[in-house]
Amino acid sequence: MHLTIEALREGEDVGEAWRAAFAKWRELLKDVDGARVTDLANRIGEAQIDYFERRCGGRAMGQEIMAWAGIAYFHDAEESSFGDDVEKARKIYDAIQLSHASVEVKLHAERAAITYDLFEGVEEAGFEDGM
Repeated sequence: MHLTIEALREGEDVGEAWRAAFAKWRELLKDVDGARVTDLANRIGEAQIDYFERRCGGRAMGQEIMAWAGIAYFHDAEESSFGDDVEKARKIYDAIQLSHASVEVKLHAERAAITYDLFEGVEEAGFEDGM
């Protein structure tokens, strides 16, 4: 979120980039319940350069927005949780990590997952030791 915050501080309008990202995630996740993680990973990998980096503020900003919007997609701010959609959110995280997306996207996704407590109570995720 550092690039987004910096852009906001500089007075840049990043709202359209975020709206575009959520629109793309809506498309990518249209069949998330029935989709295999590998199929979702393929779609995500293709979307990084073809969509997110072109429509969401350039390479670095697009990578950041791509990952954060994907992880946050099913998060309910009012409830401060993923609720019944936690498995969908974990599927998105797994698909990002499995995809051919850049290491930067994968690191942003990891930071977002930690921030949103996506793996709270899941020891095998590797987050319990403060990663």
